[in-house]
Amino acid sequence: MTERQTALVVEDNALVAMDAREILANHGFDPIHVFNSAEFATSMVRDEPLAFALVVTHLHSGETAPLAAMLADRRVPFGFVSDFVDGQDLPPTFRGHPFVTKPYSRGELTALLARLGLCGEGDPGTEG
Repeated sequence: MTERQTALVVEDNALVAMDAREILANHGFDPIHVFNSAEFATSMVRDEPLAFALVVTHLHSGETAPLAAMLADRRVPFGFVSDFVDGQDLPPTFRGHPFVTKPYSRGELTALLARLGLCGEGDPGTEG
């Protein structure tokens, strides 16, 4: 990725969000907006051009399925962060959608980006 592209992280665990921000910055995303609430992220998803979004499946403040549906409607590439290895907590309409499981590594998030066509295998941050 050579041009600046906006990324969104919706995550209520501050450490996980910081790690995601660092990994995405290493892949050239800039700016990277982090929200701990789907409610706060909704206006950005609705109104701003986004190159990528990473959305936790469940927030302390509620579900993220409506936010994921908005991203899908706008054709914004996105992935989920799941608490389960099999992704059983993904919203039913998004089963099979790309996801990483907490705690995920730099390499796992890079693989998710590659699956979405947002980076190549040799891009920065590919080590575990």
